[in-house]
Amino acid sequence: MTPSKHVVSSAFALAVGLAVLSFSQEGWAFCRTRTCDPTDEMCERDATGCITTGAFLHWTNACTSFDVHEAGSPKRGVTFDTANSLIADALSKWVSVDCPGGKQPSLTIRNKGPVACGVPIYNSDGPNANVWMFADKEWVHVSDAHTLALTTVRYDPANGEIYDADVEINSAQSIITTGDVNIGADLESIVTHESGHFFGLSHSENSDATMWAGYSPGKTNMRALAQDDVNAICEAYPQGREVASPTCEPRRGFTKQCSEDLSSGGCSVAPRGLPAQSSSLPSSLAWPSVSLMGAALAFWARRRRA
Repeated sequence: MTPSKHVVSSAFALAVGLAVLSFSQEGWAFCRTRTCDPTDEMCERDATGCITTGAFLHWTNACTSFDVHEAGSPKRGVTFDTANSLIADALSKWVSVDCPGGKQPSLTIRNKGPVACGVPIYNSDGPNANVWMFADKEWVHVSDAHTLALTTVRYDPANGEIYDADVEINSAQSIITTGDVNIGADLESIVTHESGHFFGLSHSENSDATMWAGYSPGKTNMRALAQDDVNAICEAYPQGREVASPTCEPRRGFTKQCSEDLSSGGCSVAPRGLPAQSSSLPSSLAWPSVSLMGAALAFWARRRRA
């Protein structure tokens, strides 16, 4: 069956990959992404608003990989090495948690290193890469203009198998920072939240959770996972689950380019006929707008369920 593409939007001025939530146990506030497009009125929801129709999105192998675009963000002064380190650490936080019984989630991550492709694409008949990239020049997602990041997930609509996940960080409009002083839109918080979407999780109703759909610039609390986040990843990847393969390779192999058969130096391959659903993470502020480092950024105190 033709894979579907989902883009998930969270309210954090960052975007997450696809989303449909589902509460699984009383007292837990997290939701997991499902295959039912949240814009479809036929999707059923529970009392909390989480979609209950469709299969859960998940990586079916015992391992998956990620890559970071080689340029980093020159506009915000974020080098590849800094971005790569923060993203690797963020992903590792999720798969290194302690689950019930003293075990960890049944998914590991491999870093494939820098890649040349800096656009979110999926090659349905060729090699791929799960790329994290910065949008320094322009944020093209007009409907998600006040989003910090956007995760695009392509998957099999029949069973929720994730084929590919790409994360775009809105460095064109957001004052991205990486330190512990003069904090703007904290990159570690952004990538830790987006990592949750990368693994197939959606937003949480727990305001203390990293997957809470709201972020206030200047804050760093979302760098650390809350118990609700731990519950979510442990449920999504329990020990003993059936895995398709031990390999970490992307679907149809790995490439550092946008396509193996580019005739020029640019990335020219576009997503091929894959339906999409979008979700982003807008900032949640106590004021309607904020000026950071001389650049006025308007953020709405809003939340959108992915």
